[in-house]
Amino acid sequence: MKRKWIITATVITTLIMPVAIFAQAQQQGNRGAQALQERIQEIKQQVQQIRQLGQQFREAVINKDSAKAEELLKQIKSTYAALPDKVKDRIDEKCPGTRERIENLSPEDVAEKIEDSNIQNSTGITGTANTTTTATTSAQAVNTTTTVSNADGSKSATHEGTVTKTGTGLWENSGTTTGPGGKTWTNDGTTTRTGNTVTHEGEVKNSDGEVVKTREGTLTKDGSTVTRDATVTNTKTGNSRDIDATYTKEGNTLEYDKTVTTKDGKTITSEGTVTKDGNTWTKNGTTTGSGGKTFDTNGTLTKDGTTFTGHSETTNSSGEVVRTKEGTSTKEGSTRTTDVDTKWKSGAERDRTTTATRDGNTVNRDTTVSGKRGTPKYNGDMDILGNGFKSKPAKKTGGAAAGAGARKAR
Repeated sequence: MKRKWIITATVITTLIMPVAIFAQAQQQGNRGAQALQERIQEIKQQVQQIRQLGQQFREAVINKDSAKAEELLKQIKSTYAALPDKVKDRIDEKCPGTRERIENLSPEDVAEKIEDSNIQNSTGITGTANTTTTATTSAQAVNTTTTVSNADGSKSATHEGTVTKTGTGLWENSGTTTGPGGKTWTNDGTTTRTGNTVTHEGEVKNSDGEVVKTREGTLTKDGSTVTRDATVTNTKTGNSRDIDATYTKEGNTLEYDKTVTTKDGKTITSEGTVTKDGNTWTKNGTTTGSGGKTFDTNGTLTKDGTTFTGHSETTNSSGEVVRTKEGTSTKEGSTRTTDVDTKWKSGAERDRTTTATRDGNTVNRDTTVSGKRGTPKYNGDMDILGNGFKSKPAKKTGGAAAGAGARKAR
């Protein structure tokens, strides 16, 4: 009997104990997997926090709110610096170059415009901006006052300027711009017409009297051809933006060829024709970006009484419509109202409504711009900055082996 009990106990120990041990190990493994998943979610939340700060920083830069942008930039860098090194390594493994991008992040890295193909359709930022301009004409001068504000009027910028005719073929302009934060800039310039050539020179100074920007350009008419050359230079950085354009009219067709060289040396060209046939104008043009991508724009504008109706489509090299414009402009009495609705392939939209009214020698113009702007697209859960910033992450090298080696090293 005793021997039978021993055998039974041995069987129980042999068969049941491994099952219990396995169950315990499985339970511990489940707890480990759960802890790992919780850690991954924690990392994703940290990435999301910095990503949101990045979006707010980008908006502040676009809206020219330098104080807010500076504060958000500090938060981005301090929040990222507080991450454990293993988390930073994990982020850099998935999105190479992130550490360097954030450590060197600045307002100059913000991409204000995002290609339509990279804008998310489901999310966007909706905002409204209002612009009011009053222009009064006297015998020798035109005085203008322009105010730009957000929807609730909590932020605004104003410009007051005067253009005065001081002699035959000679005009002088001056003005003062006040930003939302109270900073001021003044501008002065002269415009001269000699024969068929108009020349302009001007400069912009900050509140300390330093010249921060210069402008110069010429407009020359030679027969049926008009040539324009203009340069805007940032005197602090030395960077400039150049425009070279030629317009030639033959019969009812105007042919144009324009090249813009940006401050960072990139070139954008556009060429095409505008043809008038009765009360209809037709435009056909091609724009080539700095990267070589081309876009074709075809549009029509028709006049019926005091109303103009327009439509245009812009397509990429694959023939996809990436932007459409619909608009009307109607005059009733001394008031003209113009409404233009622009839509992008991404789902982003912009509506611009302008009302201009003449009262004697004064013209009052009010413009409201509202719309939805797409937010940056991100390449996976570990991508912090997305394509809303100019700096691109470094390319992955070494394939899966490199990734495995990096993980093994940690």
